[in-house]
Amino acid sequence: MKIPFDIMPFLSYSGCAEEAVNYYISFFPNSKIEDIEYFKEGERGEIGKVKTVIFKLMDKLFLAMDMEKNECPVQSWQVSFYINCIDEKIFDNIFKKLSENGTVLMGPESVFNIRKASWVTDKFGITWQIIWE
Repeated sequence: MKIPFDIMPFLSYSGCAEEAVNYYISFFPNSKIEDIEYFKEGERGEIGKVKTVIFKLMDKLFLAMDMEKNECPVQSWQVSFYINCIDEKIFDNIFKKLSENGTVLMGPESVFNIRKASWVTDKFGITWQIIWE
């Protein structure tokens, strides 16, 4: 797999990268898997788990992989992904999906000139800021 020369978010998962990516692309607009490779025998990683997956969410590239459970870092909301939604319907759908079995840290609520804002840590431990201005 040739990884594009770019700066892109890299997400580490403890065995559920493919599940997480498929979940995200099911509801984020303009999203799809670009390329996926799995660990094979003789490689460092669990055979059949995601070695690398390049995917797009709202036309932005992301990279993810499965790590061994004892090596996978703990996620925190110190880093989050900011989603600027073009309308309320998209905001509501993304919020609903990301908050399912996740943790709502804030909102949705109005903040300053923003109509709706929310911070959510999803069921995979990734934190998102969802905004509708």
